[in-house]
Amino acid sequence: MVITLPAGYLLPAIYKFDFDLHSPNVEFLDRVNDVIEYEIEDSGTEYSMYKNVDFGNVVLPTAIVHR
Repeated sequence: MVITLPAGYLLPAIYKFDFDLHSPNVEFLDRVNDVIEYEIEDSGTEYSMYKNVDFGNVVLPTAIVHR
């Protein structure tokens, strides 16, 4: 899977991926927390003052692709 985000979309912080498995609006099946963790470091941009400020979650649309 490749996820491409526009430049500046994520502020400098530590991010973690959680994965949920569910049938939308029907049934919650499982959750796996902190599957991937990475850090975005700031190199002196105007966003450096927001480092590690918790603004909430980023929810990415996904789809199951059968190959």
